[in-house]
Parts: sequence; structure tokens; C-alpha cells
Amino acid sequence: MPNEFCEVAEMIEAASSTTAGEPARSKLLQHYEAIAQASCAMLAAACAGDWIEVARQEERCGALIAILKAADERPASLSATDDERRMVLLRQILSDDALIRGHAEPWLEPIVPFISTSRTVGSNESA
Repeated sequence: MPNEFCEVAEMIEAASSTTAGEPARSKLLQHYEAIAQASCAMLAAACAGDWIEVARQEERCGALIAILKAADERPASLSATDDERRMVLLRQILSDDALIRGHAEPWLEPIVPFISTSRTVGSNESA
């Protein structure tokens, strides 16, 4: 089952252009939100076993990523709030990707305990 982020991402897109008194979200953040929406749609399709739709959404993600790479803005040009939002979106995209891979490659699940690490997020382990 897809996560609640799908609905949230759709609401954010609508709110980003209609919120009175607030500046419009940067184009850069809008690109990240569009990628997150496509990622969410891809996850929903994978959960439903609709691999044709997964492929369509994967192409959409690829096109959106290409647009993002060509964008003139840099992440440093985002406000602190928008940069935090960007990081939330990136984490969600990565999470969706992992869940999609789980649906696409279920044979990996039994070996996860052997290949997973128990690192703490943010830990700086030296080699």
C-alpha cells in the first residue's frame, strides 16, 4: 500500500500556488515535489502490480530529473525551510524507490538480514 505522502504531495502542489500572502515556492522545490509525486505514483502502481504504469512513471521521473539537472537554481538558493522540505522529499523518494524494488524483486527479502547494516543515521564512523 502506498504511503500517505501521495496525498500530501498532491495537496502541497495545489497549496504552493494558492497560499495567499506567501511567496511562491521556488521552481527548484517544485521540481523536487513533482519527482516525489511521480515516485509516489510509481509506488502505487507497483503495489497494484501494474508494471506498465510503473514503467510510464519511471519515464516521467527520468524526464523530471533531467529538467531538475538543467535547472539554473542550486540547492543553496533555497530558504532554510525549503531546503528542509527538499531533504524530506529526497528521503521519501528514496523510501519509495526501496519499496518499489521490494515489489519488483521479492526474492531479495530473505537475504536482507545478511546484507543490511545497523548504522545509526548521522553517525560518522571512521574507517
